[in-house]
Amino acid sequence: MQLTKEVFELIFPKGIFEWFDLATGIKEDDTTSITFIEKDISPPLL
Repeated sequence: MQLTKEVFELIFPKGIFEWFDLATGIKEDDTTSITFIEKDISPPLL
C-alpha cells in the first residue's frame, strides 16, 4: 500500500510539511517505512 502526504497530515504535527518533504512512504505486511527530506529553509530573522 502506498502512503500519501494526506495520510501523514492526519498523524504528524501540524505544519510538518512546511519544513519537510515526504520522500517515500510504504506500508508492507509487517513494516511501515517513512522517509522525510528536510527542506533547506532559513529561519526567519527576528
